[in-house]
Amino acid sequence: MKILKITFTTLVAVVLFAFVYANVREVSPAKKLKKVHLVSFELIGNLSSEEKTKLENKISTTTGVTACSISKEGNIASVVFHPDIINENILADDLSVFNKVLAKPIAFPQTGGCPVHQVTGSVDQMISLLDLRN
Repeated sequence: MKILKITFTTLVAVVLFAFVYANVREVSPAKKLKKVHLVSFELIGNLSSEEKTKLENKISTTTGVTACSISKEGNIASVVFHPDIINENILADDLSVFNKVLAKPIAFPQTGGCPVHQVTGSVDQMISLLDLRN
């Protein structure tokens, strides 16, 4: 019975500490930023360097897009965007200009990632859940 009380008290203390820490800690500036996604498109077709520059500028100024870059060869376009404002399908349509170019999203293989980062990510997520300021 005594071990059960000690275990329960320790568990309550840990949860209480995590709750207080979550609400007192300084939130990093990176956590305050809106989430962005990166997508790369394979561009099938031929564009002159002037058309590439115009297309890059057009996509870069689209609402919800933070950056766009087209490779020197003109076969890959990478776009950083806010997914709550614009989506990949609209970007693919915008990149498919003049019926000269077909833009297909490139699917990169997913990896399991580093186990250390998975553990710290889980701890960060738990702390975020306890944060009442969100």
